Amino acid sequence: MRHVLLLIMTMVIFYQRIHKQVVIAIVKREYQIKMTSGFYYH
Repeated sequence: MRHVLLLIMTMVIFYQRIHKQVVIAIVKREYQIKMTSGFYYH
């Protein structure tokens, strides 16, 4: 039982870390696209 709880905790932490990195990467990519394309989307 303790092992399962540890596994769940590890997966949650791992998911949060990956999710945060993915969000940061998407935001950076969107920002670069807007900067390179200029004001076409406004």
